[in-house]
Amino acid sequence: MATFAVVVVIAIAIFFRIGMRSWFRWDDWDFLANRTAGDLHGLLVPHGDHWSAVPILTYRVLWQFFGLEFAAYLFTAIALHVVSAVLLWVVIRRAGAGPWIATAAASLFALFGVGYENTAFLFGLNFGGWPVVFGLLYLILADHDGPFDRRDWLGLFAGLGAIASSGVGVAMVVAVGVATLMRRGRRAAVAHVLPLAALYVGWYLAFANKEATGSTVSDVVRFIVDAGSGIFLELGQSYVAAIALVVVLIVGLELAWQPLKREELRVRASLPFGLLIGALAFLAITGYNRSGLPGTARLSHYMDAAAVMVLPALAVAAQTIARRVPKLALVVPLVFLVGIPGNLAALEDGVDAQEAFAEHQERLMLTVPRTSLAANTQRDLVPEPIFSSPASIGWLRTGLASGRLPTPPKHPPVTLDGEIELRLSLQQTNGLADWAPCRTLHVPVVQEVVTGQHISLGRGFVTISLLRGDRWTKAVNFGQPFADRYFARLGETLTAVRGPLVLRIGPVPNRDNWVCGLSS
Repeated sequence: MATFAVVVVIAIAIFFRIGMRSWFRWDDWDFLANRTAGDLHGLLVPHGDHWSAVPILTYRVLWQFFGLEFAAYLFTAIALHVVSAVLLWVVIRRAGAGPWIATAAASLFALFGVGYENTAFLFGLNFGGWPVVFGLLYLILADHDGPFDRRDWLGLFAGLGAIASSGVGVAMVVAVGVATLMRRGRRAAVAHVLPLAALYVGWYLAFANKEATGSTVSDVVRFIVDAGSGIFLELGQSYVAAIALVVVLIVGLELAWQPLKREELRVRASLPFGLLIGALAFLAITGYNRSGLPGTARLSHYMDAAAVMVLPALAVAAQTIARRVPKLALVVPLVFLVGIPGNLAALEDGVDAQEAFAEHQERLMLTVPRTSLAANTQRDLVPEPIFSSPASIGWLRTGLASGRLPTPPKHPPVTLDGEIELRLSLQQTNGLADWAPCRTLHVPVVQEVVTGQHISLGRGFVTISLLRGDRWTKAVNFGQPFADRYFARLGETLTAVRGPLVLRIGPVPNRDNWVCGLSS
């Protein structure tokens, strides 16, 4: 345990150092600017597909005490990750693995850089951190013999926290239900699963988005296979290591469970087998909702949530092989350790790819409310409608007045002032304005617009620059994020809230567009 404690400290230091190159994005702004702790309806309305009451409350508490100090949110996400790793170590030990195998497997998860979205990008606060912590705690509390007691009641509260955190929590409750059924029988399993299932179904019927996803059975199966193979590849960081992990899992579990009598098997296999079924449930649920979106099966935050459910079975399998073949006792832990360097490189690469974007977003969002132009802008205007919606000027200025907005980074680019003027001159709203003509842009066009004039985007992106004096400002993207893959909305409309403005409007390379309201 002392060795694993050192690993945890190292993980915190690494994730915090690299994660500080990131900043708030997408989902974060819904919890920061669009939800409040005192609004019960807001706590129940889903974020995307998820019941997100616990993440909302987390963001509200952090906002109250730390404002937009990113370090506080990052540290909380990392803390949830390392607590998950510690609870995983406990589960692996309870499942029968020795201390060194447990330390190797839990260390791989503690340093699982492929899951950087759950730490550096704060998905651990709004997707995978809370439900994993609550779910593993629930599993540990329910893992005992005898009648329903105080541990089970505490476990049910943990299960409630899991399902009220994201869809990952549903998979964790499935894992607890299977593990409890195996170890304690049908009555205990029903006592654990039925209340939480009834509560979740009630929430789903009342609040969840029930639009058809269009996913077929074959789509879901393909998603499960793609994501499942991805888990082993990301854990091992090479095809050789991934194949070795699969072989260890299959051979080791056969050796571990085949000779056991039925009653002994129910106890020994309950935790790892329950989590494997939980992982399958997680991939099936996610595949049903996301299999129609290309390239999503191996997203970082999915891999992170699924890996924690697969590792206990891998650890039990590895421990069995080490016991059966003593000559391999020193070699088997390497199947976990060999993937750590590649995972740390993946963490660095994942954050590096977004560092310039994060730095620009931070400068923009912290500078905008401090400008004199912002004081004369309508409060509902959103300066960054794609990546930072719904953070309006009014919300940013209120945060500035309350002291919750930190000082912008030093030395903003010289083009930022022009970009801010452009962003505070155009209001983006959902839907097309009800007029034509519409056309696809192939080359940039220049157009003068007056206050109240509309330009609609039927689909895709356009870049817009503002003429200031005799030069154009930096081009800014406006439109739907990933509209061709993610959203089926009718379109977006840009309305000039001050003018006249001279704009240069052009296509985004490799993105289709359909623009209405331009001069012919």
